[in-house]
Amino acid sequence: MICSQRRILIFAKAPIPGRVKTRLIPDLSPAAATRLHMAMTHKTLALACQSELAPAELWIDHEHPFFERCKRDFSLSLKRQTGADLGLRMHHGLRQTLRHCQYAVIIGTDCPAMEQRHLDTAFKVLEQGRDIVLSPAEDGGYVLIATKRTDNALFNNISWGSDRVMIQTRKVLQRLGWSWAELETLWDVDRPQDLLRLRGKTRFLDLFDDALKSEL
Repeated sequence: MICSQRRILIFAKAPIPGRVKTRLIPDLSPAAATRLHMAMTHKTLALACQSELAPAELWIDHEHPFFERCKRDFSLSLKRQTGADLGLRMHHGLRQTLRHCQYAVIIGTDCPAMEQRHLDTAFKVLEQGRDIVLSPAEDGGYVLIATKRTDNALFNNISWGSDRVMIQTRKVLQRLGWSWAELETLWDVDRPQDLLRLRGKTRFLDLFDDALKSEL
């Protein structure tokens, strides 16, 4: 049974060529990078919606027909991200969500290595008393944040997109005096070398359509 006191927030960018997965260009064309972004978004939504761990919500940065299809295909609600940077947008999403439920998890759409067990563990650790659960990324950021409380300090003055995100976040948590746990470190798809890793794992080959394969 899906727990009404939990929420899974999937933060996604509109699939606009030249605005998503730009660090994969020119290894991929803007169109191919966008197709990969859409495929990973679809895979993330399937993971979240099929888990039955919590209701899932798709938090979007712009209106787009792709998001409307996702809403229909996965029977989830669309919410609008608000804020000038990623930190402000996540804080806003968590603040809104925690007004009506106890626990919230935010994930992005570019971590194909994430599995249902990561989401399940994050919720269980929160229920056992931790304030925050993080899943670090190999590039120095994080691919999951789970929480039962939020504070602007947790997301302010963080070098988003850099290799210092986890280091800075740990320091903030120490200053706040909050308890936290870290799950296993995962990898996401941001850099050209990540494409080779993605293609080399059989269980991820469904992320590549024929046109995209021809560009690798």
